[in-house]
Amino acid sequence: MNPIVGSLSLLGLSFVSALTPFVNAEAALVASQALEDPLPWLPAALAAAVGQMGAKYLYFRLGHWRSSTTRAKPVPRWQRRLTDWSGAMLTRGRWRGVLVLALSSSVGLPPLLLVSVSAGLARMRTVDFLVVGVLGRAVRFAAVLLGAGQLIHWLHVPGLG
Repeated sequence: MNPIVGSLSLLGLSFVSALTPFVNAEAALVASQALEDPLPWLPAALAAAVGQMGAKYLYFRLGHWRSSTTRAKPVPRWQRRLTDWSGAMLTRGRWRGVLVLALSSSVGLPPLLLVSVSAGLARMRTVDFLVVGVLGRAVRFAAVLLGAGQLIHWLHVPGLG
């Protein structure tokens, strides 16, 4: 597969996967390694990371917007808890928020969607959110790609890789 076309496909699919639970970016990355001509791992990991963080940026902006709107109505309990959590985890120093985001984007705990909204509510710097998020996702996806490639190599499955 052409690396540019494959990377752009992964970028789009990863964007969609960040918006819906019905599409899995990791499964697409594994499938990209099972092709006769697998995608290079670095461009594929970066494309998937940029796609996912592009969608998570929408959640970030939603949280940022929500933190600046006036609240005439009472705030639901779940929203108060999310605001309290984001305040506790992300606003006590710039580096604590960056660390939480780095763990979330690379390991997945706490969930990145929750951290994205909370980072917006906590008014995290956009540059910090995007750079740390893309790097964390790229590390995660590179590990998936390298692991899948190695597994296919070990299995010696005819027609794969």
